[in-house]
Amino acid sequence: MSTIIGVDDLRSSLPGKTENELQQIADEAEALAAAYAPCLFAAAFDPLDPVNAQRVASFKAILRRAVAYDTAAGHGAVTTTSVRADAFSKDQQIDTRQRQSGMLFSPMQVEALRKLCPPKVRDLGSYSVPLGMPGL
Repeated sequence: MSTIIGVDDLRSSLPGKTENELQQIADEAEALAAAYAPCLFAAAFDPLDPVNAQRVASFKAILRRAVAYDTAAGHGAVTTTSVRADAFSKDQQIDTRQRQSGMLFSPMQVEALRKLCPPKVRDLGSYSVPLGMPGL
């Protein structure tokens, strides 16, 4: 059961879906997003706390866009136009379907989700070595 994004958050982005379909989509989207933004699903995180309002709003916006795009992927058509003149012919095929990568989130959305939960320890990089005595 989704805890942050609900059926009402998805209803405007996905018209024509039933209540059960919207709930299933919300549950799946949150389950996949938990891998990239685990702090939002920690026991200590309260989505109703005003301090967390910005992160919750950003999370909902990212999920709404990802779900809307994923649902629309594959829609469109392939049209073929043929022109023939005597012994010559020309065929043209136009594909207006959207591509789907097989994943719900694009790389930009994954990056945005990760920014919602920054690491607590500063990454110094693979070639950085802190010098000096520990604790100084």
